[in-house]
Amino acid sequence: MHNYRLRIIRGFLFLLIIGIMACEDVPHDNPLDPVNGNSGLVLSGKVSTFYQPRLEIENAVLQLKPGNRVILSDARGNFAFNRMPPGNYTLYCQAEGYRADSAEIELIQDHSHIFYLDGMPVFKQIELSTQHIARWFQPEDIYFLEILTRVDDPDGIGDINQVIYEIPNFSFTDTLMPDIESGVFRKIISVAELPVSTLHALIGQAFYFYVTDDFGTVNRSDANYLTRILEESPLLIAPTELETVISGAIEFRWNPVNVPFDALLRIDLFQINSGIFERIDSVFPIEKNITLQVYEKPVIPGDYFWRLLIVDYFGNSSASKEGVFTVISTN
Repeated sequence: MHNYRLRIIRGFLFLLIIGIMACEDVPHDNPLDPVNGNSGLVLSGKVSTFYQPRLEIENAVLQLKPGNRVILSDARGNFAFNRMPPGNYTLYCQAEGYRADSAEIELIQDHSHIFYLDGMPVFKQIELSTQHIARWFQPEDIYFLEILTRVDDPDGIGDINQVIYEIPNFSFTDTLMPDIESGVFRKIISVAELPVSTLHALIGQAFYFYVTDDFGTVNRSDANYLTRILEESPLLIAPTELETVISGAIEFRWNPVNVPFDALLRIDLFQINSGIFERIDSVFPIEKNITLQVYEKPVIPGDYFWRLLIVDYFGNSSASKEGVFTVISTN
C-alpha cells in the first residue's frame, strides 16, 4: 500500500514539472510566427519605362525565388512582397512588350527596388520580294531582291538603332537602310551583292531579320521566304519606238497577260530629261485581263517611256521592256 501511494505522488510531481516547463517562454525566431512581434520584412518597388519621362508599367509580372511567389504591379507600377523572412533572393520582372530584367537582393531589412524596363523593338511588317526587268539595251534581263520592313518601339522610333537580315545557309548578313518614311527600313539588292549567282538559288532559303534599339535589345523575326520569281514579262503594243502622242489622251496598249496566279498590273511612267530618267507617275491597280489604259493627266511636251509590270500578291513583279514615246501639246 505504501509503495502504491508513493508511485501516485511521483506521477503527480512529474506532471506538475512538465506543466511548469510548458508555461515557460520559448524562442520565436521565425519572423512568420504570429507570436513574434516582427511579422516579416517587406520587399517592395516600382516598375517603369527606361527613358524619361518615366511611365508606370501596369501588370508587370514579379516573381521571387526561392519561394516562387508571383505578384503583379498595380496601375501605378507599384508592387510589394509582405511577410518576407530574411535571406538572399532573385527578383524577376517581365512585362509584355518590354525586355525582362532581374535583381539579386539580400533582404536583411525592408527593401525597395525599382525596375526600369527597356521597350522591345518589334517588326510590324516584313516584305521580301523579287523584281524582274526586261530591257532593250542590255543583253540580259536584270533581277534584284527588294526588302522592306516596318518597325516600332515602345520607347519611340528614335530608339531604333539598326535593322539587319541574315541568310544562315549562306552565312550572309546585310544592313537595311532607313527610309524617308519614319519606321521604314529597306534595301534594293542586285544579284552581284548577294552570295549567289542567281536569285533562283534563294527560293526556299530562310531569311531572318533583327531589329536592335539603342539600349542593345535585339528582337529576331520568324523565318521569311521568297515565294516566286516572275519570268514572264508583258509585251507592249503602243506607244513605242518614239511614237508621237497627245498630252492628256495617251492610250497605253499591251498584249493580254496570262499568268496562272492572282496578279495585278501597274504602269510606271518616266520622263527623259537630258538622259536622266525620272518616274513621274504610276497607275495601279489594273486588272490583269485589261489591255488598254487611257492616261488623261496632262504632261509637259517631251520624251517619255513607260513600263507595264505584273505584280503578284506577295509583291513580286516582272516589268516589260521600255516603250519610248514623244508627247506633244495641241495648244
